[in-house]
Amino acid sequence: MTLSPASSRNATVGEIVNLMSVDVQKCQDMCHFVNYMWSSPVIIVIAVYFLWQILGPATLAGIVFMLVLLPLNSMILAKKIREIQVRLFIQHIFLWQASVIFFVIISILYCGSCVLSLLSS
Repeated sequence: MTLSPASSRNATVGEIVNLMSVDVQKCQDMCHFVNYMWSSPVIIVIAVYFLWQILGPATLAGIVFMLVLLPLNSMILAKKIREIQVRLFIQHIFLWQASVIFFVIISILYCGSCVLSLLSS
């Protein structure tokens, strides 16, 4: 991989290393998840086979129960996660505003003490 001189002037070495490390991390994560894509169905089929050997037709009741609850659980969790994200975002905004107000107050106090020291001397 080569980088043109014009491009190297626009980005620092740290920015380039950061972008490359993020890309490598995504490729590494993909390798793990690709294995889950093929192994998860195999594991589920093997588990259902062994359950069928032990429980017989009662296994179907458990499978139906899981298939019914899966979409319902996803909808409930998605709603809860959205609520948590909104709450955290609002807290983040309030903390940011409080830090700005704190900075302004400290700046005013510091400038006021500087003005007072200039006036007294």
